[in-house]
Amino acid sequence: MQPDENVLFGMPDTYIEDETCFPKLSVALADGADVAVALFLPRPNQHLKAGMCTVLGNQVQEVMDKPINKLHFTHLWGAMAWKPVFWDLLQPEYPHVGYALPHAIRKGLDVRAVKCEGQYWDCGDFNEYAELVTKLHERKEVSEMKQIYG
Repeated sequence: MQPDENVLFGMPDTYIEDETCFPKLSVALADGADVAVALFLPRPNQHLKAGMCTVLGNQVQEVMDKPINKLHFTHLWGAMAWKPVFWDLLQPEYPHVGYALPHAIRKGLDVRAVKCEGQYWDCGDFNEYAELVTKLHERKEVSEMKQIYG
């Protein structure tokens, strides 16, 4: 498959707090990135469940999926956008599109880091999903209290 349009990609079982995540990815492509990667600061032990990245300036330097040790990885990736050139690097045997990111970096593509606000949640993981639901419920209660008591 090699479409001739840009792609915005997010995992279907996730929740992203930054409502501007996908517009930011689109802007990065418009500004010249071949691949734009939405990055989030991981919560404790989240590195065991996510693709992790190192960043230098606005460039993704290294990507590893679910590293056992945090090592030097500072961000997790939660969504991506890419131009048609990235399709050549995707392989059917890859578990997900993130596995093509190291190849894009080695090939010299502009793999742009797009730092996002808030947190990224993997809702396919029951514990993380339960943590998210609890957090959203607490926010709702606080919001309702503010409305009642000012």
